[in-house]
Amino acid sequence: MGMRMGIGGERDGAITAGDVDMVRARLRRSAEADRAEALELLRSWRGRPLGPGGADAVLRAATVGYPWVAGRPDDPGELLVQLLWDEPHQVPVLEVERSYVRCAERARRALLHLLARRADAEAVDVVGSLIGIDGPWDLLPVPTAHLLSPLLDAPGVERLAGSVVTLARRRGWSQHAAELIGAMARRGLLDDEASAAVAVGLDPLVSALVDTCDRATLASAGRSNVWSDLSGPEPTGADLTRADLSRAERRRLGSLLPLLAQLPVEEAERVLLRALSSADPRVAALAAVGLARRGVAVPAERMSLLGRDAEARGILVDGLGALGRHFALPPGHLHQVAVAESELIRWLASETQMGSAPDEVEHRGTVPCPSDWGDGVVHVFGFRVRPPHWSAARGWMLGAVGPFDPGAEFAPRRAEGFTAHSLYLAEDCDGLDGHVRAIAGAVLESRDEAA
Repeated sequence: MGMRMGIGGERDGAITAGDVDMVRARLRRSAEADRAEALELLRSWRGRPLGPGGADAVLRAATVGYPWVAGRPDDPGELLVQLLWDEPHQVPVLEVERSYVRCAERARRALLHLLARRADAEAVDVVGSLIGIDGPWDLLPVPTAHLLSPLLDAPGVERLAGSVVTLARRRGWSQHAAELIGAMARRGLLDDEASAAVAVGLDPLVSALVDTCDRATLASAGRSNVWSDLSGPEPTGADLTRADLSRAERRRLGSLLPLLAQLPVEEAERVLLRALSSADPRVAALAAVGLARRGVAVPAERMSLLGRDAEARGILVDGLGALGRHFALPPGHLHQVAVAESELIRWLASETQMGSAPDEVEHRGTVPCPSDWGDGVVHVFGFRVRPPHWSAARGWMLGAVGPFDPGAEFAPRRAEGFTAHSLYLAEDCDGLDGHVRAIAGAVLESRDEAA
């Protein structure tokens, strides 16, 4: 017996073709309330079995366009495909492939995940045809986390390595592509020949990304010289666009360079060595950590030079520390003040904060960490930025980093509850202790929100 649908969406038995046709008709009604109720019903169906003809009807319905419901982010096609996720073998892979080209983006993304959940040789073949350069390249959706990860359990998944390398060239795909190939490498699915092919395939992309970051770094250095006189010209829209682009490209390199560090072939090492020569110290630091992971020694002079940049210093401290190779850094870069400074600047430069490092930073001292924040010491810094930044008029502002374990002997050790934070308040509006108490209050509030 099919489903009975009431006001609350009660149902009994498995989802049949008739049930799908009924909700499909309701999704196309002009009354928004009916469409909203149909969306809720689709959500309630997740995890229910698919009865006779139900899977085929779901796939057909996912290829149809439906009116949106105001204020609802749900995509009907995506919700329909998700009904197939728990029973991915209910529909033939060739039917999924044919439906893919007729679906909207979110439904296409759900279909790719459906194929990945099959984790069989047939799914590998179809995914290869969809993501390959000869497939419907312009229809590829932006990936979500773990989109194709279930496919790693399929026999012959390593055949997709070349296509996944090509995917890394598409914006939005670099991180997921690196995760997939890295997992293949860790599972021993890539021999030396395949690893070399991956490195050679990524070489042009990495070179182009490094070049973009280099150009932005050199342009920024030129503007800094001009801005030393505050009467000089302000940055243009093109300058800001270049900075935004380089930040995105550096994020892509943050996925690709660690992947190259995993590949045990000379081709991958050569790419890392070229990235080490980047004019962007943050990119070069990523390469230095990758080379260290491979056991390649980076000259001490280069390490010292990279560590002068606070953001690069943070990358080196974290990356080399995870490898147990703190000793590769000059002692001055491991001083607690130096580490705290890099943490604050990296936080300030993040996309959710100022978006770029402050123009000036000065250490103001240490204070005992407020007891409700943690145990240890907190380092306080003053920082300021030049116009036209929104906070330039405030002059010197304060930020705090900690707590640090004051008893750490060799390298700074972050104590429980460690974080960097600032309220962007002018320094002269309160004393050092008052600023730290206010920052501690904000840290506690953010913890409560996260919890």
